[in-house]
Amino acid sequence: MNKNTKKGVLCAVISALVFGITPVLASMTFEMGSNAMTLTFYRNALAVPVLLVVLLYRRENLKISLRDFAVLFLVSGLFSVSTTYLVYASYDNAPFSLSGFYGAPWLGAVQKETRQI
Repeated sequence: MNKNTKKGVLCAVISALVFGITPVLASMTFEMGSNAMTLTFYRNALAVPVLLVVLLYRRENLKISLRDFAVLFLVSGLFSVSTTYLVYASYDNAPFSLSGFYGAPWLGAVQKETRQI
């Protein structure tokens, strides 16, 4: 197994674990008075500085046109933010056994990939 394959499997396993822990953490914050919109805001607000540091460390060119910015804003709002919001809302309003179907494909992908190695 080469170095990139090991790194990819490790990242997939960590991702699956984080996605698996998310419902538990969400329910804990819901008990403290939080809601799906607040969780979505903080998840995205905390991710932006981390990604910015990574991009600056890699010396990536961050210049984009105004049109590309508008497209990114629209796509992230329609897909990323709405998906995250709906998942957190399902954690608050549905049993975890039903909400857990969202994370099941990730676990299956990790299991399939590790069997091929």
